[in-house]
Amino acid sequence: MFDDQLPQQLDSTVHPIRTDDRDAERGFALVLALLVVFVLSALITAYWAATMGEAKLAVSSTDSIHGQLAAEAGINLRCSAIRAEFEEWERPAGSPPGEPSVGELPCTQTTGTGSGAYECVTYPFAGRSAVTYVREEPGNPTSIIIPPGDRYASLSAEEWRYTVSSTAVNTDGFPEALLEMRWKTRNVPIWQMFALYSTDLQLKPGDDMAIHGPIHSNGDLYFYPGSDDQLDLYDSTITMVGGMFRGNPADPSGCKSNSAVYIDANVAPSSPVAPPAGSNENLIRLPDYCPLQEITQSWLDSNGLGNAAETDVDPISFPPVEDFDPPKPLSAGTSATAVGGLYWQKADLRVVLTLRDLNGDSDTIDHAVDNVSESTYGVDFNYDGDTSDTVNDMREMWIEVRNPDNSVNAAATRRLTDPRTCPGQWNSGSATDNKPVGPLGGTHPATIWYTYEKTLNDDNWKWKDSGGSSLRLGVNDWREVAHFGSNGEMKLLEVDMGRIWDCLHDADAAGEDILYLGRSLDDNTNGGLVFYFSVDGPDSDAARSNYGVRFYNANRMRSTTGGVPLPIGLTLVTDHAAYIMGDFNTDDWIPTAVISDTVIILSNAWLDDDYSFQSNKNNRPALSTTLNSAFLAGKNSTNLNTYPVLLENWGNDTLSLMTSFVRLFPPRHNAASNSTTYYRWPTRNWDFDQRFAQGQQPPMAPRFTYSRQEMFTRNFEW
Repeated sequence: MFDDQLPQQLDSTVHPIRTDDRDAERGFALVLALLVVFVLSALITAYWAATMGEAKLAVSSTDSIHGQLAAEAGINLRCSAIRAEFEEWERPAGSPPGEPSVGELPCTQTTGTGSGAYECVTYPFAGRSAVTYVREEPGNPTSIIIPPGDRYASLSAEEWRYTVSSTAVNTDGFPEALLEMRWKTRNVPIWQMFALYSTDLQLKPGDDMAIHGPIHSNGDLYFYPGSDDQLDLYDSTITMVGGMFRGNPADPSGCKSNSAVYIDANVAPSSPVAPPAGSNENLIRLPDYCPLQEITQSWLDSNGLGNAAETDVDPISFPPVEDFDPPKPLSAGTSATAVGGLYWQKADLRVVLTLRDLNGDSDTIDHAVDNVSESTYGVDFNYDGDTSDTVNDMREMWIEVRNPDNSVNAAATRRLTDPRTCPGQWNSGSATDNKPVGPLGGTHPATIWYTYEKTLNDDNWKWKDSGGSSLRLGVNDWREVAHFGSNGEMKLLEVDMGRIWDCLHDADAAGEDILYLGRSLDDNTNGGLVFYFSVDGPDSDAARSNYGVRFYNANRMRSTTGGVPLPIGLTLVTDHAAYIMGDFNTDDWIPTAVISDTVIILSNAWLDDDYSFQSNKNNRPALSTTLNSAFLAGKNSTNLNTYPVLLENWGNDTLSLMTSFVRLFPPRHNAASNSTTYYRWPTRNWDFDQRFAQGQQPPMAPRFTYSRQEMFTRNFEW
């Protein structure tokens, strides 16, 4: 019936089907169906197998990625740990484990686990562990000049190379990734520039001035000498994070007639200390200003100063101000809660002027207080070898030598402050000029003492000599009058640098060491000696305090005793104002620095008795004075030319400074203005000490540390 219904038009293409053909067709269809089922089954089986294989591969790939990430994290942690040691003025020490053989995991019984900074350390990371260790590369360290193209190019640095190995191991103990990275850590001292400011920097000399050496501002840089004045910058690499400007930011429309600024296109120094003008110069004059104008990088480049001056550079990261702090609170015996900063912890000597209200009358200036317990203060006031006595006739100020944990070092205190073991007097030729430091009887070692006057004209509170005559007044800082009243009298810890060297040497020779851990005068633990001085009294940590430290008789930084070794270097640190009186580090030069809240310079003419009475600067004439020291101090103004505070009329006298000025923070305790009401500027013979750029840095020179990767490899050999 089916055949009868076929359309007639298909007769030519469709053939009639016979009965036997239908049977054959049915068999063919069955075979074809079976083939289709087989093929589909095969495809499904292949797809299933492929899917399962890809899943396994995906899991394996994921494990490998996670393992590599864990290994990289281990590398980063070990690199950070090595860098942190340098930042804390430590050098990594120890030994690495042995190298594992092919097919062997590191840090096993066969390889050992190493020791110290290089030992095996395992870090857990979400189901796997990173097994790490460090190797120091041979030849460490190397002294380099950071090459062009690198960050902080042209500065000198100490470079250390290390390789860290990190193996990621899963929970089955199978290694998933083995990475190695070699890197270099660079330590860059910041006293390598004539001036380095954490903010804007203004160069505003009041007279002609010539400077040799690098300059950096982490902000903008401004040049505006006075009328008819010229500023010459020789051999200077000048960098700034912001821009360079000619003019006064406080008076953008102002002008100074015939004001000139020249920059030397030749940046290489021509002499190790102070290159003479004319020996290696190619001075290019900057555009004049009226009003304030920016000196663009394109102008610098097109005028041949592209190598000498660069704007828009990367900022420098500076040490935190807390590095320079003493323990807080500073009261002795508070070590459980008080931790000092880096310089307190590392110092070879920590001296504290302690002020206490022993009789409860709300002041700390009484001369005689009875029934004072030595055990309460941990001080051997009567020098009998113990601290268990009760003493009478006790003054409310005394000196303590402190340990790193802020406890009192009784033996060192006794030795340093006992006039029988550290004799000396104020260097004025008068035996009656001695000042008290705490021992009974009214005498003192002139090595270290303190001065304080309740009021300028009240003899009842002036320290007396044995004959009852009033002693010197100390420093009256006339800038502080507006805040503190009276005459701005300062409570000072006095340090006779000429005597302290002899005292330290004599104590060492007697086997009664004053320096921490019995260190010698030529100790090199911190690159030289670091002395920390502070004041522990009412409001000594206040935002404004009238405390300070005065260094004098400091032209020679060594003992006067023959044969005593010359110190390698010296850094003096205080969290208060540092008053430096007279020539400083001029004989037998050593790398020296002063770190302080503010630095105040008193000339060779300063006389406490005479100058402290004189409110008019013209009655405080200065004498030419020379200081060779780097400085790191707080500063209110961004004007470099008022960096050291002055209190005298310098007139035609010269202040000579071979130095490096670093300003990282505003003053936190001594924030009085530095107006010319209180001083007349000197002839400024200021220059960068090129020896600082040649590796002769003061001890514990603040530095910034950064690292650069050299090589990164993945090891497939197990």
